[in-house]
Amino acid sequence: MGFIVCLITGSLHTLGRIHQKVIVCTEIICYLSNQLSTGGFSSGITFSYNKQCGVTLVFTAIHNHIDQPLSLQKMAGIACFSPFHFHRVFTILTGETPTDYIKRTRIEKAALLLKRNKELSATEIARLCGFSSLSLLSRNFRLHFSMTIREFRSLK
Repeated sequence: MGFIVCLITGSLHTLGRIHQKVIVCTEIICYLSNQLSTGGFSSGITFSYNKQCGVTLVFTAIHNHIDQPLSLQKMAGIACFSPFHFHRVFTILTGETPTDYIKRTRIEKAALLLKRNKELSATEIARLCGFSSLSLLSRNFRLHFSMTIREFRSLK
């Protein structure tokens, strides 16, 4: 059963975007964890908690709660790692630190909202994407896309 989970998580992460398979993997992990903790498995069956599966749970938490602060300690707790080990594993698997990943994900979500929802103000988009202020979104947006929010919105 643990082997199946590893195969499922192997195809989840593509260019930092989480696909619907994350939900399936998360449900399988939760089910297996519950079976382990309640003694639901018959003797002789073992489950090896894959590092990538732990990080997958964090991806789900990040994307489901992008508008809320998520500390390194909380992410490490979700993945069942120490903060140091989580940071190291996450960086190896994604190629960026957890903070950089969250920041990039927030900026990309903001860009999507800016293009799709012209009726939303930039201040509201900043709040929806987890930025504490419009100025923080503006600064990070300009660094990431090399243009202002206004310039980005005016692109056809």
